[in-house]
Amino acid sequence: MFANEFPRNGWSSWDGEILETAKDDKEWHLMVCHRDHFICQVCGMPFGAGMYFEEGKNQFVCGHHLKRKGAHPELRLTVSNGKTVCLPCHNKIHSGKITLE
Repeated sequence: MFANEFPRNGWSSWDGEILETAKDDKEWHLMVCHRDHFICQVCGMPFGAGMYFEEGKNQFVCGHHLKRKGAHPELRLTVSNGKTVCLPCHNKIHSGKITLE
């Protein structure tokens, strides 16, 4: 699935207000990345709209949960609880080398 296949019915337009809650994890990642214009919020590296998280495939850029899903399951699909990060920065976040607020 590519970014040009969105928005889904019921989802807001690209240039207008974006809904705060996604329907599933995949859509959450895409909504977060779209909001951030597919730019890593740590290093500033830009990515194309087709290069976002997809389970079982190479990750170039994905949404990172600011508040952990396990501790805050109610925020799992909340777009404001995410930032777009590239894979190297995502690995640094989870290894504790950098923090993202």
